[in-house]
This record gives sequence, C-alpha cells and structure tokens, in this order.
Amino acid sequence: MKKVWIPLVLIGALGAGAWAYRGELPDLAARLQAVAPFEIPGLKALAGSTQTAQAESTSGQHRHDSESDQGGTAGQGGQGGKGGEGGKNGQPGKDGQSGQTGGKGGGRHGGGGPAAVKTVAAQTGILPMDIPATGFAVADQTTTLAAREQGSVTELVAQDGQTVKAGDLIVKLDDRTARAAVAKDNAAILRDSATLSEAETALRRAHDLVNAKAGTQQSLDQAQSARDQAAATVEADKATLSADQVLLEHTEIRAPFDGRLGEILVSPGAYLSAGASVVKITKFDPVYVGVHLEERSLRRLRLAMADGSVSVTTVPSSDKGQVRTGTVSFFDNAVDPASGTILVKARFDNPSGALWPGQSVNIVLHLKNDAPQVVVPTVAVGPGPDGSIAYVVHEGKVAVANVEVGRVNGDYTSVTAGLSPGDHVVIEGQAALYPGQQVKESFDDQALDLAAADPAPLSHKASVELAR
Repeated sequence: MKKVWIPLVLIGALGAGAWAYRGELPDLAARLQAVAPFEIPGLKALAGSTQTAQAESTSGQHRHDSESDQGGTAGQGGQGGKGGEGGKNGQPGKDGQSGQTGGKGGGRHGGGGPAAVKTVAAQTGILPMDIPATGFAVADQTTTLAAREQGSVTELVAQDGQTVKAGDLIVKLDDRTARAAVAKDNAAILRDSATLSEAETALRRAHDLVNAKAGTQQSLDQAQSARDQAAATVEADKATLSADQVLLEHTEIRAPFDGRLGEILVSPGAYLSAGASVVKITKFDPVYVGVHLEERSLRRLRLAMADGSVSVTTVPSSDKGQVRTGTVSFFDNAVDPASGTILVKARFDNPSGALWPGQSVNIVLHLKNDAPQVVVPTVAVGPGPDGSIAYVVHEGKVAVANVEVGRVNGDYTSVTAGLSPGDHVVIEGQAALYPGQQVKESFDDQALDLAAADPAPLSHKASVELAR
C-alpha cells in the first residue's frame, strides 16, 4: 500500500510546485533547452510562448509611447490637468499620459461671446409680511340639545348627520299629559270666564240699585269684589294655560339654528329625564380658525388692523386643494403668560362645508405695514464673501452689489441697502458671472409683479449685446 501512496504524493507535490511557479516555467524551459546537448520534446514550444509574450509587451510599449507623444502635442495651450491630460497654462503633462483636455481653451475668461442673463428692475414697494400659523377650525355656533322635560321618546324625525334649518323637528316625546293639561286649562278659562260674566252683570245691577236709592253701598262693594275675583281667576287660568303650553312645546325637540346634526343619542321608547342629552348641532357657515401667535407679532397685527382688515388665506394640504380667503375677526385681550402667545381668530365663509369644525388648518396672515423699500425677486440675492450680494447689469457689464436684506417673503425680498430703484438685477445666469464681464442682457419688466408695489413696475425694455 505504501508503494502506491508514495508516487501519488510525489506527483501531487510536483504539480503544486509547477502551479506555484507557472510564470517562470517558460523562461526555465528556454534555459534548459539552451544548455541541453539535444532537443528535448515540449521544451521548445514552452520556450516559444515566452518570446511571443515579450514581443507583444514591446509592441504595446511602443504604442503607449506614441500615444504619449501625441498627447503631449494636444496638451499645448490648454488649461491642463495631470499626466497626459495636458499641462496647466501650456505646461506639459506628467507621466507621459496623453493630454485630452488641452485646447478646450480659455478658462473662465475664455472666448465664446458674452454670457446671456435675464434681468428685472429693482422697485420701491411695500413688501407684505406673511405670518404662517396652524390652528383649528371652530364652529360659528354649536350646542348640545337636551330634553327639557321628562318623558318617553315617541319618534325620531331627523337622522344622524342631517342638515336642518332653525325650527325643524328632531325628536318627539310623549305629549299626552301635556295636551291634557292644556285642555284642562282651556276648560277652566271657559268656566271662570262665565263666572266673571255673571259677576259683571251683578255689579251693573248693584250700580243701578244704588243710583235708584234702592240698594246699599255694601251690596255694591260686594258685587265689585266678586267681579274682581272672577276676573283674577280668569287671568290665573290663562297663566296656567301658558305654562302648560310651554310644557307641551318641550315635548318637541327642535333645531335652534341652521346647522348639521351629529349622532342622535336616543332611540324611540327611551325614557328621558330632564336635561338628558339628545344630539349635538353645529353651525359652520361661517367658520372660524383659531391660532396662537407669538406675542412679538401682536404689534404688527394691531397696526395692520388699525389700517383696515387683515387678509388670511388657507394653505391647501394637497396640490388639488383650494385656497380660501378670510379676514382676522378677533384677537384676545391678553397674552397668555404661560406660552407667550395670543389667540387670534380668522373668519371664513364656508357654504360648502370645506372647513370642518375641529379640523387642523394651516393659514397665512398677510400683514402690510412696512415702510416702502427696494424690492427684488428672491432669486436675485445670493450669498457672498461678506454677506448677501446681487449682480447688477449696467451698459452690458456686470457689477457685484453688496446688499443688506430686510425681509424675505416667498418670491420677493426687501433690500435696505446696496440697490437703488431701477437697477437691473440678474435673475437668471448668475452662476458664471464675474465683475466687469460683458453680458447679453434680456430685460423683463413683467417678471416682478408685486401686487403691493408702489409705484407700478417699470415699463421700458432694454436689450444690449456688446462684443467682447
């Protein structure tokens, strides 16, 4: 058994060694063939593969050197990069690599004509101040209807969620006892009215007897007293009738105002005690949105409301939502010291019920109480090394203006220093501009359409194109 395993182990070791040094086998074969006194089969072919590989390597090196020479020529006069990408400002590339970017030429001060920019005129106007806030819709009126008298429910006239008008019947209670009381009161009035009529007749007769000297004053006084008592009884009967009629009305639960019902909490046959809740009714046209603003906004809000109504708009929750406009109707008489905020309510017409009581609503209060300032599109102002800057075009050349931003309101920005009304500020094409650069200006007097601006936007147009 050992005689079998020993050759196998030797063959395996030789195979592993050949695999480990497979890269050196062709060279070793060539040397053995050179020193051998006779030709060894297989060594010649193995040595030939080495010569073929060397030839291919030499050819590849020649091609690489040729491409490097061409790259060095292409790299002259370009901005350059590393290696064969050409030298910077005409310097040769490193490592002999081809210069592929040389000749693109010029850098930021290169040719190609003046840059195209779009400008608008800075204007003097009042930039409205917008205050975003989130609050909740509050119904104009809301109340819980309750049974005012005890009794059993005999009929549900309305349904859950129904829209009702003032006076519409919602729930009926058992009214038999109340109706009987009313009927009894009417009968008492008839009875006591007859007694009153008889007492009045007796009083007239007593008057006649006294006038004829046939009756005494005492009998007249008694007749007068009987008549007054009968009249008082009739009045008491009428008062009792009125009270019982109210009790009869209380057996019908009606809507006190236009609105929408919530869930009806009772069922037919249920016995209700006085004060038991029946249904909640809500009126949401108009609807109010209550928000809490920081106390620092109170001064501006008061000034704005002193000048007139303050407009409020809703922020739709989706792109398909509708913007609704309302006005500030109320702000509280005190700031909450715990939160440092003040309650403000805005009124919105809501005939379709788009705003639901209790719903979260995002709104924006539009205040307009700043002094007139220079206003430009927000895109015209960008960051600079020492603050904010704007590019201004004058006679086809670009200048950089250091500006002080007063306030940003969406698409518009007020500038307190650095710009004058009428300056042509760049709103498109600022990326590659530098001071003194020649530009092709496209002036647009419609781009700045600030509704609150005063005076109106400039109407002249300018189009300047100067060769570099």
